[in-house]
Amino acid sequence: MLSLTYLYDATGQKLRKTSNLEGTTDYVDGIQYRNNVIDFIQTEEGLARNNTGNSSYEYNLTDHLGNVRYTFNKHPTTGAIQTLQIDNYYAFGLRKSATAGTNKYLYNGKELQEELGQYDYGARFYDPVIGRWTSVDPLAEKMRRHSPFNYGLNNSIRFIDPDGAQSLIGSRKMGNIFGTRMS
Repeated sequence: MLSLTYLYDATGQKLRKTSNLEGTTDYVDGIQYRNNVIDFIQTEEGLARNNTGNSSYEYNLTDHLGNVRYTFNKHPTTGAIQTLQIDNYYAFGLRKSATAGTNKYLYNGKELQEELGQYDYGARFYDPVIGRWTSVDPLAEKMRRHSPFNYGLNNSIRFIDPDGAQSLIGSRKMGNIFGTRMS
């Protein structure tokens, strides 16, 4: 039986996830701890993973919507580029993994909650199987034309929703998302 709890601060920032399957994960400004030990540190290009005290750097290649498509690193001995993970997605985020790996920050760069099969967007969780949020949009009254459960105004190719609150026209430039707010 699944036992899963989340702890948030007053601003809605996730601080801790406790799962009977994966243990305790703490989130502190881009540093992720697993059972009180640093698991990895997020960087603009990917992450620095803790390997028993030594860091190994993993790099992500993303598309225009921020979806991680390819994760690689530099082999520690040969210096050659080695593939760690390749991911493809259906239009509304259902993952079609080509090469499995350990990176959980995938569709729109959001963390996959493996116990639920959903992505954590901060304001709410997204279920890629049905292409819908699992809770009502906190800004639903501003977008009355659209369902409070749809993702990206039902156009996931053009729009992104970086935090689960409001859709943006998606584009990627120099690792940062720029967009126009839609209402």
